Amino acid sequence: MRFSRPEHVGFRLVRGPVPYVVESFVLTELPAGAGLAYEGTMSTDLWRVGAWWGKQVAAQTCSATAC
Repeated sequence: MRFSRPEHVGFRLVRGPVPYVVESFVLTELPAGAGLAYEGTMSTDLWRVGAWWGKQVAAQTCSATAC
């Protein structure tokens, strides 16, 4: 986890079921409050099964973060 005050929080998965995950959340000041932007990159293995699983996870992440 990396913090770049005041607007950026970054995450990198160092172990788990996927070989590569990098995520970042960026806060921006807006006239009506604050905005939150999400960016993420994930890679999978296991060929077709991994590609299917990655799409399922990406869909869940996008619905949770409005990407």
